[in-house]
Amino acid sequence: MSSRTIPCALLAATCAWSHCVTAQPAASPKPDAATPAASEANHAPNADQTRPGAPPSPDSPEANSNATTGAGTVEAEASAADEAKPEEADDAPQALPPADTPVESETNERNPAQGSTPTTARSAQASSSPAPGAAEPEIFEPPLPPRYSDTPLPPVERPIYVAPRTSLWLGLRAGWLFPAGSLWQDGESVGASCCRYFNRGWDDFASSGPMLEVDLGARLSRHYNIFGMWEWGILGDGDELGDEFGGQTSAQTHFLGVGLRFSSDPNSVGLLVELALGWRRFRATWKNGTELTATDDFFNTRIGIGADIRLNEDLSLTPMLTLGGGVFSEADWTFADGTEAGAFSSFLGVPADEAAQHVPITVQIGLHWDAIASKK
Repeated sequence: MSSRTIPCALLAATCAWSHCVTAQPAASPKPDAATPAASEANHAPNADQTRPGAPPSPDSPEANSNATTGAGTVEAEASAADEAKPEEADDAPQALPPADTPVESETNERNPAQGSTPTTARSAQASSSPAPGAAEPEIFEPPLPPRYSDTPLPPVERPIYVAPRTSLWLGLRAGWLFPAGSLWQDGESVGASCCRYFNRGWDDFASSGPMLEVDLGARLSRHYNIFGMWEWGILGDGDELGDEFGGQTSAQTHFLGVGLRFSSDPNSVGLLVELALGWRRFRATWKNGTELTATDDFFNTRIGIGADIRLNEDLSLTPMLTLGGGVFSEADWTFADGTEAGAFSSFLGVPADEAAQHVPITVQIGLHWDAIASKK
């Protein structure tokens, strides 16, 4: 063996021993008094070391110096080999790492001293997606709102109808009638000119008295009634001619017309408004057979306001105040001997008269019946 081969073998053996000692350091044994011979043997000079021309032992300082020089030589040779590689290798395409190989983020490469575990883009993606073959996590979705058809509707409170929607409507009224206004205007001459007029009041020929009324019609849509009426007023004696012609015996008035009424609440208690249009006639008689008759055109009106009180499904009570108006366009006298004279022309030499406004007022209460009523 040549002298160059021996140092290389010693260098290899020294590197292997140094690596083992560094990787697994052994505890130094405590000196044992029973083995003094072994201790002296360790410190005795090696025979091979003292022999001239022998290679140095691995523990000698010379061997360590040679090992260090050899290591430097090996490193110099490796560096020279790397520099001898062709420069074209830098331009050669580099193989991409496998898809599962984590790539360190730029932040961790720039700050390796933070000591944190390198975070990679693929590891973050892998953590967010389940592993192959693993059960996917359940995604919570809020329940859908119930459909309108599935939602129970609140109960509908149907109105309680007492009055029928339609019916044959019958009624009877009673009350008191007050004759007001004038029957006509008496005229008299004033010198050579004519004339001066004086009211001939209705109360000159009649006084207040009871009244009766009959109604026949139909109920329409619960709140409305259309009907025909006949009113009969039984009046007392008048103030002006009560003692003439042997004394007044009677006075009465009749009203025939059609009416429309409205009730705000026909099922309980409601406001009642009524409008009627018709024809009125007045008649007064005396004991000797003299008679006065006054009539008007078919434009005598009557307005009523009161209350509609529902008693049950068939009956309602209606207190009411009415106010009428009209003009007796014609008035005639019939005397005991059968002769006739117009009240507006002349009477006992008095110049011609004119028609005037009369106002019948009634306070009444009625009871009405819904016959042949429709279903509620």
